[in-house]
Amino acid sequence: MPIMDFLSKQNRYDLVHRLIGLHLRKNAQKAMKKILDISEVEQEKIIIDIVTMINENRKPEEFYTENCLEFSEQINLIFMCFVYQYQKDYDLIKSNEIIKTIENKCTYSKKFFSPWLNARAKVFETGETLKKNKEIQDSIIKGYKKAYDEGINYAGEYLGQFLLEAIIINKFCNPGQVKVINDYYGYGYALEMFGPDKQKLLDLIKETNNLKMNLVNILYSDINPMGKNISQLFPNLHSILEFINEAILKNNKGLEFDKEDNHGLAIKCFTIALLLNPVYVNAYSSRGNVYSKIGETENALADFNMALLLDPKHENTLLWRGWLLFKSGKIESAITDFTNLICVNPEDSIAYLDRGICYRYMEYYDRAIKDYSKAIEINPYYAEAYNNRGVVYKLLGDNDKAQEDYRKAIQIEPGGYLKNGEEFFGPVY
Repeated sequence: MPIMDFLSKQNRYDLVHRLIGLHLRKNAQKAMKKILDISEVEQEKIIIDIVTMINENRKPEEFYTENCLEFSEQINLIFMCFVYQYQKDYDLIKSNEIIKTIENKCTYSKKFFSPWLNARAKVFETGETLKKNKEIQDSIIKGYKKAYDEGINYAGEYLGQFLLEAIIINKFCNPGQVKVINDYYGYGYALEMFGPDKQKLLDLIKETNNLKMNLVNILYSDINPMGKNISQLFPNLHSILEFINEAILKNNKGLEFDKEDNHGLAIKCFTIALLLNPVYVNAYSSRGNVYSKIGETENALADFNMALLLDPKHENTLLWRGWLLFKSGKIESAITDFTNLICVNPEDSIAYLDRGICYRYMEYYDRAIKDYSKAIEINPYYAEAYNNRGVVYKLLGDNDKAQEDYRKAIQIEPGGYLKNGEEFFGPVY
């Protein structure tokens, strides 16, 4: 302070400001290292990000979400988990898989999102018996308390929703309990997070007899970041059924645009469908297919992975992801997808054909011939399978069998396998 006073009297305010800035930075770095366990290298990256953000005159949410596929996936997964818990028949294994995927997307999810989502899931898992099951009630409250104590700093834009859910669950489980002072702080903070229209929030927490519906209502209110987007885009939609039906309409419209090769509008429709219903497997699969067509491999794989996370037996996704992996040079992974597809549908001739192509490129010729033959057994008029089997016979030096398969392919599709008047020896794909 004496130094600051001296510099002020000398009108050296530039030095005063610099010293204050250095002092604050030093203490901020100490706090980050001690409280948040952030290394000095990570601190420097944060500082660079902040300077860049200020120089580009952007808000934090704009800076950190723009063109960030990983961040976008994490938000989608969190909302997917919320919706999965109430929309699907509760599946503990599937819920855990989604939560595990969220942890992989964000290191600190284990401190906040994992205990929160697992505790929240028990509300939907237990159902009507929760009111009488004190042991499960205590377990849910313990999960919320753990999330608050160990990871509240990582809640981000989900803080308001988390606090409001905690208040409602506490009221439901302990209706006669005198509220502690922390509840009032949390309640007030949730009100402020919600914005100017606090009456909606008061309406949400007024009734706690149907705990599940209270959590669903919060999810689709302005206090949830995704719910806020939905309410802004679709102010006339109010019920879950309306959201689902609108998602179906948007998905079907996306399929129409895809047929017309209007890929931009197709992706937009599928994206809106997923905003309304984030567990819509067909929308993820279809959007992934469009991304694949326009060469956006990373986006395509992200969508295919989401679809298969929800439904590991989704046939179109296994087929499309398998072929995308093959084109990306990940042939063994492609074989895995085609094999899984065959397990789901043993009569899928295309899956055998595609796996045969993979085997051929890996020079497993006997396996390729076996798969092409199986495709022909399922579909005796499969010209591509005859042609490709002929290619492998040619590589093995069996010209007679190769010519026989080429002739069969030409009989099925005259002219389809001719090149300058000669048999076409390359694979169809």
